[in-house]
Amino acid sequence: MDEKHPGGAPSKYEPEYCEKVIEFGKAGYSIVEMAAEIGVCRATLEANWPAEHREFLEAFTRAKMLSQAWWEGKGRTNLNETSFQSSLYARSMAARFPRDWRESKRTELTGKDGGPIESASKIDMAKLTEEQLRALSSIKLDNA
Repeated sequence: MDEKHPGGAPSKYEPEYCEKVIEFGKAGYSIVEMAAEIGVCRATLEANWPAEHREFLEAFTRAKMLSQAWWEGKGRTNLNETSFQSSLYARSMAARFPRDWRESKRTELTGKDGGPIESASKIDMAKLTEEQLRALSSIKLDNA
């Protein structure tokens, strides 16, 4: 068994893949397109190689940034074209680059004057045991 790759096939990683993914990013390739061009699965490109090869992590991070820049440039340069479909572009960008493009909505609930929400619980005294009733009788209740 190979010491470097116990229990599995040897890695297909080659240092020149760093430059390849950067070139793919400059052309706007998706992660899946990059993986297909190199001939590996997405997980290898996205998780395995970045974890195993620092130089690939840096190159792949740059490639993803370059890909997003390519797509954003396409949107910017075509924005005034009559054939530009802005809603399709926005949906595509949100799917491709959710960190920067996905719309998010946040709902925040507050109580009176922005304070915490108050809650009250009702206790059915008839269902309490004698031990529970004794414990309750020793507690000072605040009815403010």
